[in-house]
Amino acid sequence: MLSLRAEEDTLVWYWALEKDHLKDSTLAWFWTMDMQRDVELNNWMSEFYRGHWLRAKALKDRWEEEMELLRAGGK
Repeated sequence: MLSLRAEEDTLVWYWALEKDHLKDSTLAWFWTMDMQRDVELNNWMSEFYRGHWLRAKALKDRWEEEMELLRAGGK
């Protein structure tokens, strides 16, 4: 926004981007190869996929809550 020379009244609506905002929440490609066979052979892989699914669901739930708050605030 700064490089686009946005006006001050526009900039107050945006927060500065921090390093911890740049997290990747997707699995790397090598974790998704032959998933069914890996899960059958390795119980720890089942736990790994379960943990990833739970983190993704928690993130989705937070987004939904944020949308509800934004909609309620706009009324």
